[in-house]
Amino acid sequence: LDQIRERLQFLSIEDQKTVCRRECQIAQQQHDALQRQLQQTIDRYRRVVQLHGAIAATPGAESLDEEVLQKYRQRIELLEKMLSTLS
Repeated sequence: LDQIRERLQFLSIEDQKTVCRRECQIAQQQHDALQRQLQQTIDRYRRVVQLHGAIAATPGAESLDEEVLQKYRQRIELLEKMLSTLS
């Protein structure tokens, strides 16, 4: 809080408001970008799990270890919780 006061002390009230609005706008943009990144990561993990299902159904095809798949599912669950917390 002291850092903020020091940073804004030489600005007029109107300029302080402008700086605060801009900081809020930047924070919102970063928040939105984080949500998009989380969703993209979730989608990629889901795609891998889906592809594994298709590959595993093919006779003779190599597939991912079940332990790896379980870790991916856990990551999806964790990321979904994080995303819902941000929403």
